[in-house]
Amino acid sequence: MNHASVLRVLLLFKADPSCEKSKEDPGFCDEISASTIGQTPLYYVCRSGHLEALLELLEVVDYSHLTHGHIHWACEMGRADVLRTLLRIEQVRNGINDKDVDGNTAVFLAACS
Repeated sequence: MNHASVLRVLLLFKADPSCEKSKEDPGFCDEISASTIGQTPLYYVCRSGHLEALLELLEVVDYSHLTHGHIHWACEMGRADVLRTLLRIEQVRNGINDKDVDGNTAVFLAACS
């Protein structure tokens, strides 16, 4: 689902898009993530490819939060539109060769997808 209009209303009323999940939710786990704890709305948007929702989040998010694996998640799931949008941001481009917690670069994950 891509509820960008709902997200827009929440952000208008100062909902924090970088707030991490603090409770386990097995219904949101996938074959890659064993846990949902610590995941953020940005994580879900980048992995699921919801470009319209990403554009809403980028209006309010601190760009320093985009240097923690977001391009890796987009690459791993083949989300070229999300990746293209993220790479418009200088802080993201500067970390294009960074490794994730498993030692993978974004280009490695894209090649393996």
